[in-house]
Amino acid sequence: MASQEDYARIARKSYFPCRKSKRRCDKKFPSDDTIRNIATTFFQSIHMWMPIVSKRIFFTHLLNPLARRHNELSLLADGSSYVKSIIYQTAKTYYFKVEAAGVLSIHVLQAAVLIAVYEVGHAIYPAAYLSIGACARYGCMLGIDKLGLDLMGESLGPLTWIEVEERRRLWWAVLLLDRFMNLSDPRRHLVTEDPTFDTYLPVDDTAWDDCTTKPGDTVIISNGLTLKMGIFSRVAQATYLLSEALKSVPPRVNY
Repeated sequence: MASQEDYARIARKSYFPCRKSKRRCDKKFPSDDTIRNIATTFFQSIHMWMPIVSKRIFFTHLLNPLARRHNELSLLADGSSYVKSIIYQTAKTYYFKVEAAGVLSIHVLQAAVLIAVYEVGHAIYPAAYLSIGACARYGCMLGIDKLGLDLMGESLGPLTWIEVEERRRLWWAVLLLDRFMNLSDPRRHLVTEDPTFDTYLPVDDTAWDDCTTKPGDTVIISNGLTLKMGIFSRVAQATYLLSEALKSVPPRVNY
């Protein structure tokens, strides 16, 4: 488990992009032990109800001594660790710097979603509302908004099945946050398009974590009403139902 010293170490250091390189900053990257402790805490807590990060891919990229360490991966490690306001401020500032450096990566969006979840949970407004909108735009730039109807992710190029499923789950998280934020004012416009009956749901959470899932395990919303499914799949179904409920809200009438 991550200790208070681990979180304090993250807060004291600023893992910002190096001036000489937009992609690498090895000297300021947190240690493997710090990453492992924070990741263990994350996967035993937040990941249980917001499973948008592949455990296998995360540890393969971050803890592989032969892999190049990029700033967006450091941001993801930072974004999954904040428990106090100083950590939140560090992660938020780092996100802006990575974004300004022109980095377009799935890891940046994962960190942005986790930051948005923190802002929603702590009622940091209007930052939460703006962050969710930014997540939607970033996801569209990555093309993951097409995965609702694209089972194998052919529109994104060559990806493994685990990578495709990770991106699909990430987009479902954006859809959920976008609709949840509108509960206080259902008449506001959503940033994302509503899922349909033909949209693919996330696969079973346990099978995905164990990397034993396959494309044939995926079902669409219309076929997933009576099947045994994971928690996040049910959350996705609830997101679809919430979309339908928001449509029924009559428009605001000005007298």
